Amino acid sequence: MGAASYVLLAFELILIGIVVILSMRQFISFRRTPFYASFTSWLGWFLCFSIVFLVPVDILATDHQNCLERHNGSNNNNTDSNGSTIFSSSAEKYCNEPITFVPEPVMILQWQILYWGTFVLSWAVFPILQTFSTTGDFRFQERISRSIKENLILYIFMAIAGFVFVIALLIAKHLSFQSLLSLIMMIANAYGAILIVLTLGYGLVDVPRNLLRKSNPYRTLRHYRVQAVVLKHELETSKEKLIEHLKLIKSTSERAGEYDPFRVYLDIIISKCPIEYDAMIQEYSIASGGQVQEKLDDLELTYDKCVSMHTQLLDLLDQTERSEMLYDRLLGKAFACEDIVECDSTPKELRVPRVKWSFKSPSRYEKLEYYWYIYIHPNYYKILGALCAIMSMLVVWSEITLPFTTKEKQFSPFALIINSSKDSLAGIWLQLFCFIPLLYMAVCSYTTLFKVRIFNYYRLVPQQQTNALSIMFSANYLCRLAAPLSYNFLQICQLADASFTKVMGEMDPFLLGNKFVLFFPFFVAFICIAALFNIHSRIANCCCIPSLRVVTDTSDAAVEQGSKILKQVREERAAFGGVPPPKSRFTYIKNLIVGKKNKDATETNQANKDGASLLQPSANRYKVPQQPKVLRNVPKLSRDYTSKSGALYSTGQTSSNNNNNNNNNILENNNAILNSSPSKLSSGKKDSMKKGLLSNYWDDLSSKYSDQDNDIELGFINNNKNNKK
Repeated sequence: MGAASYVLLAFELILIGIVVILSMRQFISFRRTPFYASFTSWLGWFLCFSIVFLVPVDILATDHQNCLERHNGSNNNNTDSNGSTIFSSSAEKYCNEPITFVPEPVMILQWQILYWGTFVLSWAVFPILQTFSTTGDFRFQERISRSIKENLILYIFMAIAGFVFVIALLIAKHLSFQSLLSLIMMIANAYGAILIVLTLGYGLVDVPRNLLRKSNPYRTLRHYRVQAVVLKHELETSKEKLIEHLKLIKSTSERAGEYDPFRVYLDIIISKCPIEYDAMIQEYSIASGGQVQEKLDDLELTYDKCVSMHTQLLDLLDQTERSEMLYDRLLGKAFACEDIVECDSTPKELRVPRVKWSFKSPSRYEKLEYYWYIYIHPNYYKILGALCAIMSMLVVWSEITLPFTTKEKQFSPFALIINSSKDSLAGIWLQLFCFIPLLYMAVCSYTTLFKVRIFNYYRLVPQQQTNALSIMFSANYLCRLAAPLSYNFLQICQLADASFTKVMGEMDPFLLGNKFVLFFPFFVAFICIAALFNIHSRIANCCCIPSLRVVTDTSDAAVEQGSKILKQVREERAAFGGVPPPKSRFTYIKNLIVGKKNKDATETNQANKDGASLLQPSANRYKVPQQPKVLRNVPKLSRDYTSKSGALYSTGQTSSNNNNNNNNNILENNNAILNSSPSKLSSGKKDSMKKGLLSNYWDDLSSKYSDQDNDIELGFINNNKNNKK
């Protein structure tokens, strides 16, 4: 392996890392997402996307090794001190080493890092971090402690079940302890095998079907109208739940009073409540008010109750913001699709060669845009959908014929081409040939995982609206798909002597031997048939499982209802600039490469922004009132000094009593949740009943000298204060 091979390998890995970053930026913002979530998710995505390059490189190395063995002649049994086969010079001369060739030891090391890296991430790291991101505790130690405790309970039950299973196998099959590591790999692979059957089978049908649907603007518009009904219902439901929870927070805060030991936690919760729901919260109905009062009667304010309220608030806020973004994004695409349909339905003799957009900014290339959306765009998706449909049929055929394949008889088209070509298909061409079907299988599996909605909790949302929990969930399950997908592709290519197989061994996740190879392909075919006829949606509708439904209703009545919703929203938002369509992936990539030419022009040109981001300004948040700034005259100071807490220390030459009114604007806007006067408590109750762990919190805020900064120039102030005591 020359230096060029190492350079190309490093280049491929760097390219994978860049592609992963660009892909993740469509779903999360690296600035808003916690570093632990973004880094571990990037690492999980990187390991999973790397199989698209590593598997073809492994196949290329295996093919080169087979070529050397075929042309080695009589020296095929000679080995060196390390156990490596010594090939004849004629064989090495005939079988030129590819530029992307990777030796077998390096390839095995890469597969070991990938497998055990994904294993540790998916079974140890991500479960703890996912729980950590959802806990509502207020301190880091408490959050990490709660996440470990919750996962420890699960791991204990898994360990007990695994221990019993291992003991049973040791007794039944007389397994040695050396094979326990292989047994652990088999158990982990069983879960991955189930996932790859579900995701690959559904994706092989869903990917070409979506491409063919996009080729017809009328079918696309029908789909948008049905989705408008679904997303509007989700938005209304999430807002209702959020309002009810905000009412509970407000009532709890009013009942707790100002000097409650848990007041500091309530202030943290209130600081995250959006004030735009103030008018809705004030409208107490008799039914909702009674429900809130019943909850309060049973609610004794404790730390766990504060954590529960905080956790639920963060979850409801995330659901509401996500629903608003998805709904506005759909509106933008639906309005643009209506404009395209209107232009396409106009007779050609009366048609003007441009699309009359309702809310989209006009393009400088109107004719080119017209020909793209009316003629090129439909045919482009038809051709792409047809090619993907052919590729899906080839993959399904390879899966079904896998049990009947032998060394003499091979039915998989991928295995036939690789084995029949022998030396004609080698080097970079072999790597490219394996790259295309593997990339397609990875796209089918991964896009299915990205569309999964488990009880509307884990969900990847575009336009950087995905929370930390969902992005780690996707990385977690991508890690579990990497090894089974690689193994399945090597199976249909009939390459059992690859380095990956030497690391993994014969993948027998259910201890069924050769029977697993017989059953596995038919499950993939069954999932394809179920996805083709939407059997899973019908079963989900009968069992009331909304997380498995694609849509709730696709009848003409639902389409008509969606049409009315779009018409109503179009009229309501027309006066405010409408809802422009979201940016395409091409525009997104162009902005990343070219960049913004003029920042000021971009900020003023609101028409170029996404519809979802245009209509979602940053929410106003409740701000906890700060204590008025205190002015202290200190003649020894060389300058006026403002501490971090807001206290102003002056040399005595400047006067200021104006600093005590800096919080008036904040206090005027803080009636969203807490608009009631603090509870009137007698001094006796305040001294005797309200003392607790956090009882000095408000006393410290009310003290005259509250600055605790360790400033060199102000050090003597604290000393004087201590001397006076």
